[in-house]
Amino acid sequence: QKLGFLYNPATTTLISSEALFVTEFDNARNNQPNNITNYPGGVASSFWSSGRLPFMATFNVNIAGITNQYRVVVLHAKSGSAPADYDRRLYDVNYLYNYLNTTFPNDKVIVLGDFNDKVVGSISTNPNSSYKSFVDDETNYSTLTKGISQVAGSGTFVGGNTPSFIDHIITSNELNPTYVSNSTMVENAQSYITSYATNTSDHLPVFARFTPVFDATLPISLNYFEAKGAGNKVELKWSTLSETNNSYFEIQRSIDGQKFLNVGKVQGAGTTIHVQNYKYTDLLPFTGVNYYRLKQVDFDGKSSYSKIEAVNIISGTNPNSLIIYPNPVKNQL
Repeated sequence: QKLGFLYNPATTTLISSEALFVTEFDNARNNQPNNITNYPGGVASSFWSSGRLPFMATFNVNIAGITNQYRVVVLHAKSGSAPADYDRRLYDVNYLYNYLNTTFPNDKVIVLGDFNDKVVGSISTNPNSSYKSFVDDETNYSTLTKGISQVAGSGTFVGGNTPSFIDHIITSNELNPTYVSNSTMVENAQSYITSYATNTSDHLPVFARFTPVFDATLPISLNYFEAKGAGNKVELKWSTLSETNNSYFEIQRSIDGQKFLNVGKVQGAGTTIHVQNYKYTDLLPFTGVNYYRLKQVDFDGKSSYSKIEAVNIISGTNPNSLIIYPNPVKNQL
């Protein structure tokens, strides 16, 4: 089985791609010297799902004029819940973990795909996940699917009688500043594709969102930015450590995380070396997930964007309704 990627060439440029550990696997199959020692079961040619090797692509991604490089590794790990399956999967994962730490210690790395195991607990009788090396290393990695995978009744494998959450996303710590909080979700394709599990796939897609951070060359040092729901409102707070010729902030909102509209404006402090605190309240968020970001604009017209914050509103404004906001009316409408 071959693994691959789909990407948008308008924003994303493929730099390179390769299957990992080809030499090790080929040598193991041909009984040649290799680095696969003490493989569970004693058959080194069973390494990485008997050759279902991790596939890595390196991309340059340009969003809002900011370019970042990412190394994305997609997996289709060893399946099965028997102890022998677990032991093989554990060996394979640890081999990948050590390789990434040694080869790309400072790169933006994303590991995703069909892990064929949970990240909290395991599908086997072993109480520990076979991805324990990644999950426990919270200094260097974030297991984005860890939280949602523990929600009762949730799952990404829908081909069996009981849903099981075995598809995941893990990122290196270099992506922490650009991760959109609470954006990791499962796409429930079964809600709009008839007989999805039997006619399309027995796995559901999992996704997460990332965004560029403020360009350090622009005249603002952002300390933090957060958005929190408060009933039917959303309160946004942020602060800057310093500002140079900062004219104003535009508060932008989106219902899909891609197309943003301005919903408010807050004046900047111009030039200062002192901490400045800001806040804004969105009185008309939509029902469901609202995405927020700041657009900073200086006196010369240059601009940059903050990371994106996601807030889920249980009862807000119908996204199909007509809104006139801010209210331009003074006396009569």
